[in-house]
Amino acid sequence: MQCAAAENAAFYHPRNPRASPLFRLLEEHYEEFERVYPERYQQRYGFWRPVIRSRP
Repeated sequence: MQCAAAENAAFYHPRNPRASPLFRLLEEHYEEFERVYPERYQQRYGFWRPVIRSRP
């Protein structure tokens, strides 16, 4: 009997998050979102935390 992981190993495809539509959307609009956050979202969601800016 084979391990289920070994059976599925042939179907594994490493993901490429930068190719996702969500990643592209964030890359394209992040600076504007960060700029307008205090006036549009701060009252509802709280202050902009500095750790958010420290992206790798």
